[in-house]
Amino acid sequence: MAKKERAEVLKGMTGRKKTGCGNVYVTLNEDQEGSALVECLITIGKSGGCARAWGEALGRLISMVLILGGSLDDITKQLLGIGCHRPHLDAKSCPDAISQIFVQRQEGKK
Repeated sequence: MAKKERAEVLKGMTGRKKTGCGNVYVTLNEDQEGSALVECLITIGKSGGCARAWGEALGRLISMVLILGGSLDDITKQLLGIGCHRPHLDAKSCPDAISQIFVQRQEGKK
């Protein structure tokens, strides 16, 4: 897969959701035409922590799927409802919280 050059400026949105690990922030950026999602940035926990590393890794993989033409709906279906040992009132886990942010983004686009 040939890597596309990232534009200097991308348009997007950032969502926040509370989890048992603290707040998770998800930024979804579109290409310059606004026709496709091309980037997902996920921030959880403190710098240097395991949760931060997992969030960055998941964001990179989601970005790759989006660049290759995958749908946010399909990604959401895979993450929605995943549970962990530290659920929060609104989210069963960090992946569940991320998928909820994706759902909010999709509903806002309708």
